[in-house]
Amino acid sequence: MGNTLPWLDVNCIIGSRSRPRSESNLSPDQIHAALAEWGIGQALVRHSYALEYDPVIGNRLCTEFCRANSWAIPCYAVVPHQTGDMPGGDALLDYLAEGGARAVTFHPAHGIDLRCAWSRETCAVLEQAGVPVIVHDESVGLGDVDFLLSRHPNLHIISLRVNYAATRLIYPMLAIHPTFHIEFSRFPVHFGLEEITARFGADRLIFGTGLPEWDPAVTVGMVTHADLSETDRTIIAGDGLRSLLWTPDRSEVKR
Repeated sequence: MGNTLPWLDVNCIIGSRSRPRSESNLSPDQIHAALAEWGIGQALVRHSYALEYDPVIGNRLCTEFCRANSWAIPCYAVVPHQTGDMPGGDALLDYLAEGGARAVTFHPAHGIDLRCAWSRETCAVLEQAGVPVIVHDESVGLGDVDFLLSRHPNLHIISLRVNYAATRLIYPMLAIHPTFHIEFSRFPVHFGLEEITARFGADRLIFGTGLPEWDPAVTVGMVTHADLSETDRTIIAGDGLRSLLWTPDRSEVKR
């Protein structure tokens, strides 16, 4: 059953890590092989350089990799334009379009605070254009996500590796913010996928592996063995994320 689903991984990192572990120091070919083993045909990828070193260099490397590997879709790291690293406003959308980016990520390793003034302008542009934002739960807390969505209610945010221990916080977020989505690889709650699907909709659950740090088997098993309709299973496996990914012709920003 798993190999027949339209799998799209939202949580995959390519490139050399600053502190790799031997057991997860996988090359891009090894990452692709691990995805293929489970029938996962596509992945939204972030480049390690963009997260840990220089976002502009990392974004460029991400685009180069994705152009050479059809299974990979670029996700760009975005930082405040006021420092001159990358453009702001409508020019930011041009920058994303030129690199083929279909989503963006905010990463606090670059010394940014999502509650500061820079995020208002940047998120307004992303919100209007329909560009989804990927954040990592271990570095961007639910409080920050709540803050952004309270100011930008039409901005779609996907929180990666949301911890099952935060269930009592996750449910209110799902209830209050219709554009809040969770990647559930750390959410092995008994009948958790079924309950969230029934209460909030299958599109609020986004499949992700966490490669190369984590093995895809657990998350694949959570989807394939959940008591869900095939329609909901298809949405969770990848079609829900596909409906969120940005393409330039979806932008309503007037140039």
